[in-house]
Amino acid sequence: QYIVAYDLIQGGKSLVLSYIPESEAFESVRTLQIRSMYGGLCIFLITLGLAFLLSNGISVRIRGLADATAKVADGQFGVQVSETAKVSDEVTTLSRTFNIMSAKISELLEQRVKQIRMEKELETAELLQSKFFPNEKIQEGEYRVEGQSWFASECGGDYWQHANLSPYLVTIM
Repeated sequence: QYIVAYDLIQGGKSLVLSYIPESEAFESVRTLQIRSMYGGLCIFLITLGLAFLLSNGISVRIRGLADATAKVADGQFGVQVSETAKVSDEVTTLSRTFNIMSAKISELLEQRVKQIRMEKELETAELLQSKFFPNEKIQEGEYRVEGQSWFASECGGDYWQHANLSPYLVTIM
């Protein structure tokens, strides 16, 4: 099969005719198609590789965050994750806020432990003080001792004062 082209010249008195085999005429088109396919394939593979590298970097950091949250769920509240990244992105922001949250939880737990310790110390002090003071009136000859006691609920130590209210000595502790 051939492709034929013609043209009339000299005012239509002469005819110029040209022909070329079809395979030869479309060879450059086929070469361009093959080069375009290879070029597209190369661009696709490069894009796929870059996407894998970028997503792998993010995936590793997200896996680190997931592992850290699992540790927090198990009671390890002081866990920190790496905030270093080549770019500042949402995962870096999430890592930073996770570290702040983890530190605050640890701090709150330490405060709660101190508070519980103080409450137990106050309970112990109240128990000890309640054993020192008599619950009934004491009468020894002409001396009589009466008292009422209330124990501190939120502070340690004792307060005492006395006053001489003739004929009585009043002591406040």
